[in-house]
Amino acid sequence: GVSMAVKLASNPKMINFLRRTVGVFLYTRYKLRVENRHIVTELEPPFAILPNHVGFWDPFFVGLYTPQTVHYVVSDFQFRIPVMKFLLGLVGAIPKSKAISDFETVRNIFRVKKLKEVIGIFPEGMRNWDGHSLKPLFTTSKLIKALKIPVVIPILKGAYICLPRWSRKRSNGPITVDFKMGFTVDELKTMSAEAIHTRLGELLLYDEWDYQREHMNKYRGRHRAEHVELALFMCPECNAIGTLRSKLHTLRCTGCGYSVDYNVHGFFERKKGVLHHETVRTWNLWQLDRTKVLLSKLEKDKSSEPIFTDDNLVIWRGFRREPMVEHDRGRLSLFTDRIEFVSDSGEKMDFMFQDIHGINVQVREVVEFYHNEALYIFRFSDPWVSGYKWMVSVNYLNGKDPL
Repeated sequence: GVSMAVKLASNPKMINFLRRTVGVFLYTRYKLRVENRHIVTELEPPFAILPNHVGFWDPFFVGLYTPQTVHYVVSDFQFRIPVMKFLLGLVGAIPKSKAISDFETVRNIFRVKKLKEVIGIFPEGMRNWDGHSLKPLFTTSKLIKALKIPVVIPILKGAYICLPRWSRKRSNGPITVDFKMGFTVDELKTMSAEAIHTRLGELLLYDEWDYQREHMNKYRGRHRAEHVELALFMCPECNAIGTLRSKLHTLRCTGCGYSVDYNVHGFFERKKGVLHHETVRTWNLWQLDRTKVLLSKLEKDKSSEPIFTDDNLVIWRGFRREPMVEHDRGRLSLFTDRIEFVSDSGEKMDFMFQDIHGINVQVREVVEFYHNEALYIFRFSDPWVSGYKWMVSVNYLNGKDPL
């Protein structure tokens, strides 16, 4: 692995400066509220913080209410963004990547414990797409058992409707950080990793739409629905993939004309005809199911046609921590056994599913995966192309869980 000299001891002056600047900015810009803050103010570090993961600012929202610095374990993709690299460096973030052995990441986590500071981990491993929490990773449960330090679970409520991962424009409405005590040291000592894992899943379980039905907070913004087709890639009326287009607060299918409005409470409304789905969540569950049925049928029929194709994208290639290099531009097609890239000059590259691992979608719909040890990144020039549909489909065809 590559050695990462991580500055783990936090700089109190710097942290205070960030609280007075970035903190005040976030506090005023987002209508932040807190519940049960005493849980985190009364605890003596070292302890761990395991929030649900909704958006870009999550670590900072939680950090505002935590008296100490929180050292978050962050994927190395964030370190490739200069402003994030700077901010994460200031707060002593712990990088995690395919390039560094997990052993080194874990060693850094234990170093933070030894310094009697606070460790931050997003147990779901990625931001959710539809306002509902994801299953936590089992590695996190094993880790907190080994750490034997108290665990606090903050749940971010309202953050999804305010700024979901598919949107570039926030809607103005409240976000609540609700702290709960997850595990005491004594509990971690006596519970098995499996029992910890089950309970962690229960503690993290949160659905934005259940919360909204109860509170009906308003989230005002002119571009409420814009880019929601990055998450919702299938039309519920005609079942076409990639035909939905959003504008302001409306989402419509360019194929069949089906259209819905996304209201100030985050629910879909229909002016006339059938409303297939009231929330992004139910729509997503439906499309995941449909995609699975469609793909298994195509696999069974040994279909040789492309399932879907996206044009005009740029492919980057990198290796471990080396900088990414622009490799080519062209068209990407999905088949039942591979992803095929054909460059504008006619060169062809095949990525067979059995050689692809770690496919995921990063900020701004960038699809990345490892193929035979090299990292490939695909950037779509069309801002409406869903990288999520690529991740879901490749995972299904590869025999994995779609998320």
